[in-house]
Amino acid sequence: MREFLPQLILSADQNTFYFWTALLAVGTLLSLINCLRHVSKARLVEDIPTSKIRSAAQGYVELEGSGRVLPDSPIISPTTGKHCLWWMYVIEKKVVSNRRTRWKVVEKKASEAMFILEDDTGDCLIDPAGADVHPSHKRKWYGRSRWPARGPNSSPFSVFATYRYHEHLILEQEPLYALGLFRTQRASDGHFDESSEVSALMREWKEDHEKMLKTFDTDKDGQISAIEWEAARRVALKKVREIQLNRAVTPGLHVLCKPESKQKFLISTRSQEEISRHYRRQAAFMLLLFLIGSGGLALMLTGRGLI
Repeated sequence: MREFLPQLILSADQNTFYFWTALLAVGTLLSLINCLRHVSKARLVEDIPTSKIRSAAQGYVELEGSGRVLPDSPIISPTTGKHCLWWMYVIEKKVVSNRRTRWKVVEKKASEAMFILEDDTGDCLIDPAGADVHPSHKRKWYGRSRWPARGPNSSPFSVFATYRYHEHLILEQEPLYALGLFRTQRASDGHFDESSEVSALMREWKEDHEKMLKTFDTDKDGQISAIEWEAARRVALKKVREIQLNRAVTPGLHVLCKPESKQKFLISTRSQEEISRHYRRQAAFMLLLFLIGSGGLALMLTGRGLI
């Protein structure tokens, strides 16, 4: 075998040799890039400290807790009708060509409905749009219609099937790990124009003329004088400031979503340690491919006398 490979390399024409050399070089380089990428993901998960929702800083954070749906907002998987926090389905069609069978994706969709991650300090809305989601519940089954007529409890395999269905779910009360952009939105965060608020309240009072007279017509002459109008304005100003104060102390709404930068947005039912091990295993596999590819590349170039 050791003599056969160099002879094969030597006998190949120049175009064929350079084609396979370039292909192997690209594959080897991609293996190294993916190895480094997976190591970077593992270190990111390991290095960012887990925050509590109540005390989490605004920005890129890591949260852990359990999940539940918003009140009166059920999330239901379209393929099986199962209640969940998040779903994704993939429908593939069997394609036979040149006596070879392959599965082609014809439809793929993931849930973007918000749900709640809760820990022992509070709740945070999770907006899963654009997230890299790692669910624990994955099911596969087969059928003869594009849309599944039966659920995965039917026969898991059929040689006569035309379609293959995949369903991925995150269920309520499952442990959740999330890494993304944390924001707190308060009622007082919007633009507040005190003068406009006072004017709007005064217009509202003015529409109810009888109530206006009863409240602010102190001399009982049936009219609101300039002095009485100014007194009403002072009452309106006090009322508007009380409303703004109440807004300021109202607890904020916490949301975790996809960062605007290229930072990773991750949602998983695995623990932090399991996620880290997963990425490091992938990195090790890519490193192995890189070493094999480097050895093969060196063998090809040596056999051709280029190094």
